[in-house]
Amino acid sequence: MRRTLLVSTVTAALLATSPLSAAAPNPVITTAWPAGARPGSTVEMTLTGSGLEKLTQLRSTAPGLRAESIGDAKSKRFRITVPKTTPPGLYEIRLAGQSGISSPRTFQIGNRPEVTEAEPNNTPDAAKPVPLDVIINGRLLEAGDQDCHRFTAGKGQRVVIECWAERIDSDLHPVLQLFDVDGHLLKVSRGYYGIDPLIDFRVPADGDYVVRLHDLTYTGGANHHYRLDIDTGPRVALAVPGVIRRGHTTRVTLLGWNLAHRTNAPAPALDRVEIEIPAQKAASRWPLPVRLAPSQAPLDAMTWQLPGAHAPVLIGITDVAVVSSIDNNHTPETAQQIEIPCEAGGLLVEADEKDWYSFMARRGEVIYVELIGERMGSPVHLAASVLAADGQTELLRCRRDPRNIGGLGLPTRHADPAGRFLAPADGRYTVVVYNRSAGIHPDPRRGYRLSLRREGPATDVAVIPAGTSPRAINVAPGGRMVLDVVAFRRRGARGG
Repeated sequence: MRRTLLVSTVTAALLATSPLSAAAPNPVITTAWPAGARPGSTVEMTLTGSGLEKLTQLRSTAPGLRAESIGDAKSKRFRITVPKTTPPGLYEIRLAGQSGISSPRTFQIGNRPEVTEAEPNNTPDAAKPVPLDVIINGRLLEAGDQDCHRFTAGKGQRVVIECWAERIDSDLHPVLQLFDVDGHLLKVSRGYYGIDPLIDFRVPADGDYVVRLHDLTYTGGANHHYRLDIDTGPRVALAVPGVIRRGHTTRVTLLGWNLAHRTNAPAPALDRVEIEIPAQKAASRWPLPVRLAPSQAPLDAMTWQLPGAHAPVLIGITDVAVVSSIDNNHTPETAQQIEIPCEAGGLLVEADEKDWYSFMARRGEVIYVELIGERMGSPVHLAASVLAADGQTELLRCRRDPRNIGGLGLPTRHADPAGRFLAPADGRYTVVVYNRSAGIHPDPRRGYRLSLRREGPATDVAVIPAGTSPRAINVAPGGRMVLDVVAFRRRGARGG
């Protein structure tokens, strides 16, 4: 697939004859504490930033959330009430008022009991006890600060310890360490979801355990906040396939921890549960209660909330048929036959695993091949090639687009490869999908989407404020504002 960049400037004007001297305001939120709450609860939130003096209302994409101002122009404090019916997820909050609307901050709705860290807790000996199945709200306010929390667990329990930081707009680069009661280091995680760490812990014996959290470079500050889950409840990591067809009832497998069909295999093996998504729910939604990267802007998606699970899972939406990768398509001879147009969803669990597919094409036919891995949150560096039916003669090697078409304001660069295949003759061809930097360990999170479509121009557009600093789209009365329009051109779409 070849993408062409269109970045143009458009003028947003309230009046065609408005003077250009009216400057648009730019209120920016820099900290928001706490960064989340539970449905059915009320919390008091403090926000800081610049240009917030005339903003007196708090607005959110979280359904039903209500906010009452309890501060003043200098102290932005709100009493936030979250209805019991608000689903878990990551939502935006903004301040609004006479000077417009602020830049957004992420606010997490969780469905576990919540506590706030109790100081002092800088050493394992000073760790305060917390129950299982809890979310801890904490901050590392000073350089060198670290937080320790103690919990009690029973032999055989599967405890998931997950830190939310980068995903909730924190400056913290967290590191998690797990110790037994005697101080022996059991596990370490420096990143699982991006730089946010997760520890999957099968409890070896009844007793107390201590989790220690610190910044990678031991920095601290008001925006070094975190939310720490210590959980034995159901948690979903990904859906397989990672895409479903719009308007079609689909069976999907959810992988994660403490799910209905549990595995006794050691980590990183995941539990699973089968679900059915009804046709009426198989549709793209906006906004989505998950964190999205700029590179995901042109992708249609929905989320699914498993009852009792900690957070929704992202699932792609497509308008073409979807097939699931079979278990024995790992050689050219056993390539899975598919019909174009379609999308295939699969996993590359083993380090050297390859999935093979075969399709028919006519001479001169143009097929666009696109891989989606990084853009669905998968820890893969995908590669793909189109070969002759023998599985030996390479006809096309898909490559990633090195351009950042959205610039610094919308950094869309990603590692997912794509290519344009021109069939040289009537016949059958094969596609191989693999991970080019898989390491030596298996990982059941390595999901991918393979899209095969005939040439047919398609374009998606994103509109953003010009510049690179955080801001909202605010147009002062009688003023104008310059916006950037980014066009994602696909499958042969062209333009100036």
